[in-house]
Amino acid sequence: ERRMGCKPVASPRMDPAKRDAAIAYMLGAQAAFGFRSSSIASAITMMDRYWEKKAPPQPSNEWVPNLLAVACLSLAIKMEEVLVPPLWQLQINAITPHGLGYDASLVMKMELKVSAALDWRLVTVTPFEYIDRMLWHASLA
Repeated sequence: ERRMGCKPVASPRMDPAKRDAAIAYMLGAQAAFGFRSSSIASAITMMDRYWEKKAPPQPSNEWVPNLLAVACLSLAIKMEEVLVPPLWQLQINAITPHGLGYDASLVMKMELKVSAALDWRLVTVTPFEYIDRMLWHASLA
């Protein structure tokens, strides 16, 4: 089995196993809901950028990286997708305390923390921004 690594954009101090679990959750949500790859890339980049700026001192609560993953995915799909599932559905495969989903107000507070920490600059330019345009131009040639 070949493992596809997803290298961080920044140099997050997040435990690699927790980061891998967060990314696995996002990819599972993509498979379940049909999110675009650009949404997942945006969520991962957002998570890495936030963690680089605001990493909690070690040891942190076990649930913080998981809550961060849910919040970043929620923010990314709100910006990228046309159809956004309710928050409770989005958390079905999330790793949450006692198998229960996070309270919506807690996720929204984390979304606000992420937005503020990134100075409200949530979108980063990635190759996904240009692929559609390049493919369109290629079809004209």
